Amino acid sequence: MSFRDNLNFWKKKPAPPWQERFDCARSLVLEHSADPGIDRRIDDVERSLVESIDDQSRLEAAIQTLHPAEATAELKQALRERRDPTAADTPLIRTLRERHESINDLQNRLASLEAQQESTLADLDTLAAHLVESSMTDVARPFEAEVDRLRADAELLRAAHAEIEHL
Repeated sequence: MSFRDNLNFWKKKPAPPWQERFDCARSLVLEHSADPGIDRRIDDVERSLVESIDDQSRLEAAIQTLHPAEATAELKQALRERRDPTAADTPLIRTLRERHESINDLQNRLASLEAQQESTLADLDTLAAHLVESSMTDVARPFEAEVDRLRADAELLRAAHAEIEHL
């Protein structure tokens, strides 16, 4: 049983939307790579992506719970109701501004996580394409740079997971 099958069995969750794309690229990499450790590395990348999906779900749920549109509207309304726009913020406006900024920070983290997921998938696609291309030509080329990018992607996703886990 593969890592993904085992994970889905225990979590009883449907496969993530990127899973088919990932599986196709993995298949190409395994078919065209001579590196015996590449399967382990790809499993590591997949594990990091799966964890990032859970992080993404937690962030989305937290953001929805905080009602970002209402938070923005309340801050704007409080700012409009101020008699003197140059006056210092009232305690209410400071609190509303802090809430708005915190929600914005969560939304930025979510966007960053989504961008990292896409970058990771693109790097895996690139490795697969280069391996296929290399197998169809007489030109042997090293793939350490692509594998290093995947390793770095997995590290970035793990770092984001560690950061988000404490939210």
